[in-house]
Amino acid sequence: MTIEHELRRIDMLLDCRTMASLWQQFTACMREMGFPHMLYRGHRILSAGDERMIVDGIALSEAPPALLDDIEAAKLGMHLPMAGWLVRHFGVESWGWLASHPERISAREASAFALFRRYRLGSGIAVSLADRVPRMRAILLLIGGEGVDQTSVDRLWRMQATQIHLLAKLLHERIANLARDTLEPVLTTRQRQVLELTGLGLPAPAIAEQLQITLSTVEKHLRLARAALGARNTAHAVLLAHGSHQIFVDIGERCDERTERAAHADMRELRPWSYRSFDGSFAAADPAATEAATE
Repeated sequence: MTIEHELRRIDMLLDCRTMASLWQQFTACMREMGFPHMLYRGHRILSAGDERMIVDGIALSEAPPALLDDIEAAKLGMHLPMAGWLVRHFGVESWGWLASHPERISAREASAFALFRRYRLGSGIAVSLADRVPRMRAILLLIGGEGVDQTSVDRLWRMQATQIHLLAKLLHERIANLARDTLEPVLTTRQRQVLELTGLGLPAPAIAEQLQITLSTVEKHLRLARAALGARNTAHAVLLAHGSHQIFVDIGERCDERTERAAHADMRELRPWSYRSFDGSFAAADPAATEAATE
């Protein structure tokens, strides 16, 4: 593989402006390098004093849909193979660790590993991305092809470890900064506007004047935004919306918007890649707005 080819891979990931295009480019690179299946799980953590809060979680998947359905049905999403190792270590480890340390994995993780083996996907590489982006923790599972043994996967990794690890770290960096192309309901345009102006320090009367709406309408949209985000107060709402890239989105980045009329519509749709926001973290899980939004 030439240096020019490696640089093109990096450039393609850097050029991506949406989560979908980023994940599609990354999975294409990994398939080219011998890993046809992969799972990314991450969450953003904010802490102050004794308070600790998970602001946003993301799950990206490139795996057989039936396997993903079985994982969901068995509630094993937080107990994927190597999850126990990944929440306690930095770096990279072969899935061979599971076979050599059966006493160190939980029953739930063992069940998840058995499920993967049932689909003949029992070999892979676990990559910890916990120390790469401040306040953003993630894991990446690179899974060998159907029926490929662990020895072959380990050999494949040794041949390309530096390149794959670099692309994985770049993926994580980009995910941390891209707007969420979410399937779930998000803020309306007006709710985003009032939160952004609040975050810039404008009081409610100034926001009303700038948006040419009444003060009571500003207060209504702030209230609806707080409810939509599950925020305790407006400052908390600004923090949550910014943390999930729903406000202050750069030009060129996408942030799905609900129109005022479609605020309560079902936004779900099928896509060729899997994205899911969730609450919770691997570390915590490992055991050992009803008002209309029209002005």
